[in-house]
Amino acid sequence: MAAPLLRQTKARREALSVLADYFCLNTHTAAELLGISERAVQAHYQRLSHAQLVYGIRYAPEEHTKGSIPIAYGLSDSVVSKAFAEGFATDSTKTIKEHKPSRLEHEIMISRFHLELARLCEGEGWDLRWRQRNLQHGVYPDALFSVNGVYFFLEIERAKLGDYKDGEPQILRKLRTYRDYYDSTDCETDFGFRRFSVVTVMRTYARATNLTQLVAGTGLDTATFIVSSEQHLFDRTSPKEAHPAHPADIVRAPLRAILELAICTGRGNANPTYQQHDYR
Repeated sequence: MAAPLLRQTKARREALSVLADYFCLNTHTAAELLGISERAVQAHYQRLSHAQLVYGIRYAPEEHTKGSIPIAYGLSDSVVSKAFAEGFATDSTKTIKEHKPSRLEHEIMISRFHLELARLCEGEGWDLRWRQRNLQHGVYPDALFSVNGVYFFLEIERAKLGDYKDGEPQILRKLRTYRDYYDSTDCETDFGFRRFSVVTVMRTYARATNLTQLVAGTGLDTATFIVSSEQHLFDRTSPKEAHPAHPADIVRAPLRAILELAICTGRGNANPTYQQHDYR
């Protein structure tokens, strides 16, 4: 049975465009971006799903205890092609088709970080560049972004520390890979810059604290290998600063303070030959 045809409207184009910008959104985050109610978001994406323009996949958040299972929305293959053909594709545009439901909470968290980062940079007048596809080179980040020419790789870690080998969890081994990649010719060849910071976001403050202690204990620079928690990172009211000499201060610092620290210390200065579009 053929998918029904939908008349192109401004509202439907905007609903597709935010998925091109952010790849994967739940109802709550899409409502924030579109400035409409969650019920209106559900109605928009239900019609777009029936037309096979959008996929809606149910996922189970770690903290979910009651109520309906939320849905993650993303673009179909045909709309990804349409986005590139019509010029509204970004460095996050890709299809959600065949994406595993078990990975969707992770993707939603990346989108939440992206949204909070875009709001912050817009408010501060900072230049933001964001990239979320074609990232598999010497390292495998969840996203790459730059703020005022300072580069960051993003790692979202929702789970507890695990997959230990030789006494080290998987995330710590991953951070060691970043250390070896830092200021390398491979990094410059792959991405066009050499220096960067890594922001690792843990679900809880306790998990972030545990990882920070491991990072400091293995000699990794805690001002370059930044660890934070969702709770503190997105706190817009906290005046707390991120002090490079005190890793615990960085864990408790909001995103604004973490970025200010990196910008002021000049960590991750960009190679001026590297260019990306500004997709906020």
